[in-house]
Amino acid sequence: MIVARDVTVSGVAIPILRKGAVLNEQYINSLKKYGIAFLYVELPEGYSGAKGEILSLTEVKTNNIIFEGKVQIKADIPKNTTIEAGESVIIEGNVADGCSIFSKSGVIIIKGFAYGAGDNPIQLYAKQDITVGNLSHAVVKTDGDLVAERDCFDAAIEVKGEVRIGGSVLRSKIGTNVRAVLGQCGSEEGEPVIVTVNPTEAQEIIQELLKIDNSVNTLTKEKTQLQNIIDLIKKLGGNIEQLPQDKKIELAKGAKRFKDISGEIAVLSSKREELLNNIKQILSVRRVIVNNVVYPNTKIQIGGRLFIASKPEQRCAFCVEEGKVIIKSL
Repeated sequence: MIVARDVTVSGVAIPILRKGAVLNEQYINSLKKYGIAFLYVELPEGYSGAKGEILSLTEVKTNNIIFEGKVQIKADIPKNTTIEAGESVIIEGNVADGCSIFSKSGVIIIKGFAYGAGDNPIQLYAKQDITVGNLSHAVVKTDGDLVAERDCFDAAIEVKGEVRIGGSVLRSKIGTNVRAVLGQCGSEEGEPVIVTVNPTEAQEIIQELLKIDNSVNTLTKEKTQLQNIIDLIKKLGGNIEQLPQDKKIELAKGAKRFKDISGEIAVLSSKREELLNNIKQILSVRRVIVNNVVYPNTKIQIGGRLFIASKPEQRCAFCVEEGKVIIKSL
């Protein structure tokens, strides 16, 4: 590796290692004696790093940055730049339109603005949280939380965690599995905003409900088939004793299975009612919170229940009660 900057230490007038020097074992041992923890090097062409390494840049000279470690950039990102990092991406500047930023295992932090264009949006994908100043004309996906400290315009957001937007939300679609805390939704002109919350806990319970319904349907079909045996036993009455022993055993087994099925269906129905109550409690939590105004044409969907604002609402929260989305004042 080639040293990219002079290496200096306090109390020594001249650099202990000059820019352009090729690192070798002697130089490295000398650096260790001076307590040097790291230094800047020129990366070999095509070098993509390794986990735990940090790529630190003060300017972006290429439109394609691929690095397996952490990427840290103290500069604005030019348009149509792609950054793919194995770990976190931290940008201390603005991100221009057409940029794509990916973090396979870490966070994305953009301390400036992320401004895309209508025909050239920004794409942000992270395994963990994404934090940005302003966000516009962007497609955002993350398994963590999304935090936009100011406004969010013309964005498509899909996160598994929580969405927190400090300013206004306009012409955007927001999807979350937890909740959304927003500054303001829509505008006086009726520009559409769609906020969808599908709580993970509710989705898991819905899958359990589907399994219960399938089991009940299967048992009900079997019970219907066994009904013929029950009808026959009733018809025979005391004459059943005249039947051969093997036939009596067959009828007895059928009657017992009929009774067992009835008990199994009752247990499943009770479990189903319990799960429905759990879903009701989950959806009754305040899933969308707006700290300013919700304007008409804003759509709030929670667990499949839809609310469309027809008039301005001030400082309010949305949850589900009695099977519909309701508004509560903050």
